[in-house]
Amino acid sequence: MTVMVLSAAISECALAIVARRAQVASKSNALQGEPKKWTFEQLYKWAKKGAVGPIIDDTLGRRCQELNLHRQRIHGGRFLGQQNVPQLADARPDEARESRETMEKLLRAILDWDSKGAL
Repeated sequence: MTVMVLSAAISECALAIVARRAQVASKSNALQGEPKKWTFEQLYKWAKKGAVGPIIDDTLGRRCQELNLHRQRIHGGRFLGQQNVPQLADARPDEARESRETMEKLLRAILDWDSKGAL
């Protein structure tokens, strides 16, 4: 579970940094409000839209969505709003590997995008 949570947190943080840089550079106003209130879902959707050039493609966007769902599934507070509440947070080793791979692909996509001088 730790790998999934950390992968999602690092991914969210990396996208927030890029989105904030775009906002400060006045190249994107797609994300409104303070960065502390942006959600991972808003950030990966923003990264797919390409307000300053798409950072991620649809495939990586879906992987980010899955990463976010895995993180939410194991978050205890999320269980309260679900109809069918599992007994325990269910984390599978393959999902941890996929989470880490998604984070690595996302970070690589951000670095590749940034090296093109998009900002």
